[in-house]
Amino acid sequence: MHDRIERVTGATTAIALVAAAVLLAPAFAGFGASLALAVVAVGLTVLAFLAREAIRTLAPVPWLQLHFETVWVGAAVAALVLVAFAGVTPAELQTLGAVVGLLGLFNYLLRPIYLTLGSVLTRVTK
Repeated sequence: MHDRIERVTGATTAIALVAAAVLLAPAFAGFGASLALAVVAVGLTVLAFLAREAIRTLAPVPWLQLHFETVWVGAAVAALVLVAFAGVTPAELQTLGAVVGLLGLFNYLLRPIYLTLGSVLTRVTK
């Protein structure tokens, strides 16, 4: 159970951080959210999905391979945010990117609670 919790929380955190990076990069370049930027994010999603095995091999250690493989999901999340908040200013897009990144970090910080709950559930169900 602990391995599954580690994998899910790690992958979720990686997805949120990639989405934050995809949102923050254009915002710092002075671009607000638009449908054209969402199309670019969808293109990045498709490219990352098609190259996920090649991206996975770039991981320097085996436990990072899952996180490298899920990069495409982060780009897809960023595309959804761009569509949902189309028309916001670059500063507002920076805020959205920061919130997405903070959600990922908050998820990572909750790992001890997830592991404790997993241990309790494992003991109760046995």
